[in-house]
Amino acid sequence: MKEVPLDPKDSSKDLFLDNITLGQLCEQLENNPSKLWDDIYRTFRNPFIYRAIQKYNCSHETASDIFHDSLEALYVNIKTLNTKQSQAPLKAYLYKIGDYKLINFFNKKALEDRKTNLLILPEFLNNPYFLDELHHHQQLLLDHLFCQLDQSSQTILRLFYFKNYCLDAIVHTMNYANVNVAKTRRLQAVRKLQKIIQTKHIKYEIFV
Repeated sequence: MKEVPLDPKDSSKDLFLDNITLGQLCEQLENNPSKLWDDIYRTFRNPFIYRAIQKYNCSHETASDIFHDSLEALYVNIKTLNTKQSQAPLKAYLYKIGDYKLINFFNKKALEDRKTNLLILPEFLNNPYFLDELHHHQQLLLDHLFCQLDQSSQTILRLFYFKNYCLDAIVHTMNYANVNVAKTRRLQAVRKLQKIIQTKHIKYEIFV
């Protein structure tokens, strides 16, 4: 069972930190940086973890790890802020870092899991946001595998599946002898791509 942190509405907050901008944070860090970082940690840890679990359906441990990684990224990023970034709220900026790191975490996890479809990992099965992100990631991976085909196979698959050419049009475009040749070449190209995909243990059903 997941360990859920306290609801942030029930935890004490530093109202100044809750509304501070990154530019103001940089100014405050010149005075007592150690104490300020401790305050940032105490103020945002529970709300950050609570939000991550609720929004991304991740574990408490994952949310906690991402929070620490996000704080480290914040520490590095504030040293090179531009004028526009310095006006951003600290809280929103920290959460945006967390969003990016959570997405990246699950994308890497999906690629490392060779025994399951990229789209059905249990931690984000019920999260539409992550399904969209992973579908996009899977499409990028498919594009990469597609480029491993020979040029002729790439061309006929692009014409048939993405440009919606009929077989007669493909015969004319690729100078095949007849429709039967076009059918055979298309099937051969599909099988080549399916073989490449299968070596990566990825399920993809667009080519049928």
